[in-house]
Amino acid sequence: MFVVAVGVISLKIVNVEYFVNYYDKYIKLKEAQLSIFTSMSNIEQHTFITKKEVALLLRCSIGTIDNLMAQGKIHSYGYNRRVIFNRQEIIDGLVKR
Repeated sequence: MFVVAVGVISLKIVNVEYFVNYYDKYIKLKEAQLSIFTSMSNIEQHTFITKKEVALLLRCSIGTIDNLMAQGKIHSYGYNRRVIFNRQEIIDGLVKR
């Protein structure tokens, strides 16, 4: 028996085959989580984006986005309590300026 530390988890391993199988599943899970995160963080794929993503796209603060919304320069859509924006409308608004 030996002890192996994986990330935050420390395990007492009795069977090496069990450890290898467990570790393979752990690695596959982490790769799946990473691929989901990277696909969600790629804002070019999404039609509708959040206020934070608009701020990143325009390279400004969220407060500036609030001001542009109040001035009517950016059109937003509401869904329940969320505010979302059409990515193409934001880009077209930049071209019009």
